[in-house]
Amino acid sequence: MRAIFPDLKQLSLSLAGILVAISTSAQPLKIEEARGALRRGECDSAIAILKDLVEQEPQSGEAHFVLGTAYGFKAQTSGMLGAVRYGRRVRDHYEKAVKLEPGQLEARYALMQFYGFAPEMLGGSLVKSLEQAKAIQALDPVVGHRAYGFIYERQKQLDRARKEYVDAVHEFPHSSRAHNYFGQYLMNVENNSAAAFEEFESAVTSASPYMPAFYNLGRTAALAGTNLPRGEAALKKYLAYTPTVIEPTVASANYFLGIIYEKQGKTAEAKRSYETAYRLNPGLKDVKQALKRVS
Repeated sequence: MRAIFPDLKQLSLSLAGILVAISTSAQPLKIEEARGALRRGECDSAIAILKDLVEQEPQSGEAHFVLGTAYGFKAQTSGMLGAVRYGRRVRDHYEKAVKLEPGQLEARYALMQFYGFAPEMLGGSLVKSLEQAKAIQALDPVVGHRAYGFIYERQKQLDRARKEYVDAVHEFPHSSRAHNYFGQYLMNVENNSAAAFEEFESAVTSASPYMPAFYNLGRTAALAGTNLPRGEAALKKYLAYTPTVIEPTVASANYFLGIIYEKQGKTAEAKRSYETAYRLNPGLKDVKQALKRVS
């Protein structure tokens, strides 16, 4: 995640009845149902499912984490007042998730980002963000380097940020995630697409490929306008995979695939990809303009 709240937009969904009582055995099914709704951009549905679940299962750290994430999506589309209203709920549910399940890496990373991005009035705190980064590093050193890299980026200490990503690759040369995180830094911060391509290729050709690296390889090809056939193949590979709620969305993957098709002169294919992206997430940035270009 590159902001307080992941890049998903709100859509609507009619709930087809939620059980009044949810047993412990049904909990994973309800959480997966909510995750599925979030993957489709249907945050209102996910919130309804998860609010019911945390009332029935208040000790579920995972339920609190996914609910906090759903509120984050809601905050993204609710203006300044909505960001304040829902932002506090994001923080509260992330904190509950970490308290209930201290080893939940996703929740800790999300809370670390929240503390790093949010203003003080919503609970933002550099000290608390660093505390979470330290706990993350104890759980997973690769993600720990990424957490510290994120914090140093926020503090504009780019030399220190870069060193965290480089150290992760040096310490864990066979980690696809380490190469992917470094590639993201190279592209997003240094705008070095050539070096980013190398890191993403290392991530996708490792013994255990990290699927978001296929997305990032395709995104980089689309934005840089280079390695287009490779980017097309990478995005198609990613689209054959079901991303988690914190991974790049299917809508975004289709959007960048559309850009690649457009740059290759494949107008019909570009239009289909843009239309798919728009259908999945009408609020996706720039997709309307992209459709106009190829229509």
